[in-house]
This record gives sequence, C-alpha cells and structure tokens, in this order.
Amino acid sequence: MTDNQYGGSKKTIVRLRLGFHCQLRLAELEQSFIQGSLPIDQIRDDFERVVWPNAKAMRAWCVGQAKHDVRAAILCSKLAGCAGYLLDQEHGRQLLIQWREDAVEAIAGYLPEGRLPAETHADLVHDLLGHLSYLGYLHMTNGDMAKARATLERTIREGLTYGDQSAAGVAHLHLAMVAIREEAPGRAEADLRQALAVADGNRSLMAASHNLLGVVVSDRGMDREAVTEYEEAARLFEELNDRSGAATVYANRCGSLLNLGRIDEAKQDLERAEAIGVTLGSVQLRGLVQVNWARLLWVTQGASREQIISKLESARADFLQTGDKSQVRRVEKILEELAGSSSTDGDETPPAGSVE
Repeated sequence: MTDNQYGGSKKTIVRLRLGFHCQLRLAELEQSFIQGSLPIDQIRDDFERVVWPNAKAMRAWCVGQAKHDVRAAILCSKLAGCAGYLLDQEHGRQLLIQWREDAVEAIAGYLPEGRLPAETHADLVHDLLGHLSYLGYLHMTNGDMAKARATLERTIREGLTYGDQSAAGVAHLHLAMVAIREEAPGRAEADLRQALAVADGNRSLMAASHNLLGVVVSDRGMDREAVTEYEEAARLFEELNDRSGAATVYANRCGSLLNLGRIDEAKQDLERAEAIGVTLGSVQLRGLVQVNWARLLWVTQGASREQIISKLESARADFLQTGDKSQVRRVEKILEELAGSSSTDGDETPPAGSVE
C-alpha cells in the first residue's frame, strides 16, 4: 500500500469520515424501508433531502479515488452494500446495478495475495462475492439471463479462488431461479440441491431453496412432494418472521393443494398470502395470488367465466410490470385453456402459478 492509504491530507480524512457516516445512515434507512419500521413518506423524504445528495457525492469521490487509496475502494464497496430496495425504488434498477459494478471494480484490484492485511483482504473478498451474487440476481430480474448466469458462475469461481464459500449457496439459488425462467427444471433442481448442501445452517437460504424445489417438482406433476417442500419452506420462513417469504410459499402451496383436491386448505393458504401481499404492496405476489384465486374459482365454480378471466388478465398485467416472462407465459397458457373450454366446470384444473 502507498503512504496515502495510511494517512493522506486532512481533506481526504474528512471525506472518508463523512463517507462512512453517510454509509451508516444509508444502511439505517434501507433497513427501515425493508422492515416498515418508519412511515414510508418519512423514509423517502429523509433519503431524498439529506442522505441521497451526500451518498451520491461520496460515491462519485470514492470511485475516482479507488485506484489510489484502498480506503476509498472500501468506502465504495460499503456504500454499494447498503444500496438495495430503497435505491431501486427511488432511482431505478440500472443505477443500483451501476453502484454494485463500480464496487466490484474498485475492490478487485486490491485482492491479489499480499496487497492487504489478512483481515482486510478477507473482508473485501466477502464484499466482492456478495456484490457479484446480488448483481447476478439483478441481471436476472432485468431479463438478461446470459449476463446473470455469467455473473453468478463468476461468484462461485472467485469463492474457490479465495477460499471463501460464503456466497456459493446464494449463487446456486440464483442460478436455479435463472434455470426456472429458462424452463430448465433439471438444471434448477441440481443447483437447488447444491445450495442446500452448502447452506451451513443458513435458514433463509434453506427456506428459499425448499420453496423453489416445491416449484420445480410441482411443475413435474409431483404435488405431494411439492407440498412437503413447501411445508419445510413455510416453517423456516415463519421462524425467521419473513412475511414476504412465507406469503410466497402459501401462494405456491395453494396451487399444489388445489391439484390434490384439498380445497379448504388451499383457500386458507391463499387468504393468508393475499392478506400479507396487500400489507407489503408486492406486485409479484399480487399477481400470483390472482392466478390462484382464478384457479380456485374455476374448481369451485365460484365465479363467472368473465370474472375468472378478469383475474387472470390482472395477474398477467402484474407479471408484465415485474418483467417475469415465465409467469406471463403461465397465465397466457391458462387463458388459452379457458378459451378452449365451454364452461368453468371442466374436468381439468388449469396449471398453477408459482414464483421464486
């Protein structure tokens, strides 16, 4: 390291102190946004008036200084690590991706062996893997599956290179999501089994993996096995008090329960998912709930054809909004089946909607 990385001008030190203070405030607002612990208008006002101008300025400075001062590279990484749902909602997905990509570039050059003290090296390796794993997920949600897969595979390679497997499980989980959207269930299941194999007690990762395994086996018509996977996922999400995860599982399990003719249980799951989805304001979950309400009404003859079609079209609009093309195709398939049927009392239940 250079002398500047240990000391530097008073102006540099002041900037670094302000930057790390800004990082802490950004992290606090992000947590408040996720947990709903403060009124959303208050969070957005604080973010836009105070935190965002400082964070934007600090990030611009540290990106420019990162090649010359490891502390600026670290600040760039930590700021990006706090940039998530709030930045995505307020300024868009592409800016969130840019922050993460700049962080990867800023810290990667310091990672070759011998450049940093062991503790700092390990911390930056952990940051690198976290940024790459999240970037893979963001590229997937943007619909760029090739870039998502390449980024996630790089996450696993870099982990092997630096002897840190902390992100491997999440990378395999995200690779499974990519495979599901590519309609490659065999590849998805292999990645999910690998994610569970390296989960090392990470209950959040385990819950998400069991949920996706439910999706995969349900698509193969193995609904009893799917319910078993969903039950384990629901148990873990409930223990974690993760309402969004639990609601997704309830909605997914509803589809398999409907296929098994367990109507009352399916309705109970769907009502729970819908209540949570309304509270969270999740467009993706709302679409999934609408699909399964349409299926339940189809089975129980609880609504007219026009009402069922209306729910499905609303679900399709939600999935188009979130960019989930695989779900759009699912809904369109159900609509095609409805168009080919003369009434809502057919023998066949339309295929379930399910979500990552």
